[in-house]
Amino acid sequence: MDEFSIRFLHHTVTVSSADNGQYIVSYDETVNDVVVPLVLGVIYPKEDIELGIRWITDDDLSDELVQLLGEMIRDRGM
Repeated sequence: MDEFSIRFLHHTVTVSSADNGQYIVSYDETVNDVVVPLVLGVIYPKEDIELGIRWITDDDLSDELVQLLGEMIRDRGM
């Protein structure tokens, strides 16, 4: 499984590839001194006739974050 992490101000977000061409976006949250992985959502590429490849999510992730992570996935050749 390919994955990478990116550090934001308060959390490190991890993107992991799934078998079906989708990517799982998660981060670790510490609850009562126990680290718990929380899934933020799933992103996947979708071809748009006018815009080319766009990254899509069915979850509550901002479009800016989804596009940024999609570019990072593409740059890493995942």
